[in-house]
Amino acid sequence: MFWKEYGKHIRRLWLNEFGAVAFGIMLSFLSTSLSDKVGSAAAVVYFVSGLLGMFFYCYLIYLVIWEVGASDRIRADAGRVEPRPHLGIKIALFYSIPCLAVTGAYLVFSLIYKVGGVAGVGGVIDVTGMASMVIEAPYIGFALALFKNIGKALDDSNLLYYSVFWFASCLPAILTVWLGYLAGFHGKFMSKMYKKSK
Repeated sequence: MFWKEYGKHIRRLWLNEFGAVAFGIMLSFLSTSLSDKVGSAAAVVYFVSGLLGMFFYCYLIYLVIWEVGASDRIRADAGRVEPRPHLGIKIALFYSIPCLAVTGAYLVFSLIYKVGGVAGVGGVIDVTGMASMVIEAPYIGFALALFKNIGKALDDSNLLYYSVFWFASCLPAILTVWLGYLAGFHGKFMSKMYKKSK
């Protein structure tokens, strides 16, 4: 029932995520080439790159979820559904399953390697680490600002913190979907794009 009602919206969110991933990868290339020219200010360039990637990503998903909340409010006012202003958290968690699964696997295997001392999981760590970086590409700038390197170039002593970072990078999207739905349900913080389309 939930997927039948909200599956098309979640698919639209995933589609927008692909756009944000492409933008994040482009930003990472741009910020890396700029950082070579600015020297000691490289961390600032990376941080600005992370902010741009995060805001672009969150805005793309906000546009989709605000409409869903506004539409549900109309249906609730008409008596077709029960008012559910916090349904956005359920949509957010469902939407975030791929990100949470990939970054969660990376975190778990990093813990097994660093805390448990199991050396045989290196290949899995490499694959899940690369997948985490790709699926959460809008945040690469923050990773570069914090850790100076990413992927296999990362210092092994930072591995656990790095995996925690990628897992935590799922939170902005979850909060955006939840609060965006809530804003749409209450008719607040309407985007200019939505106003033009009306």
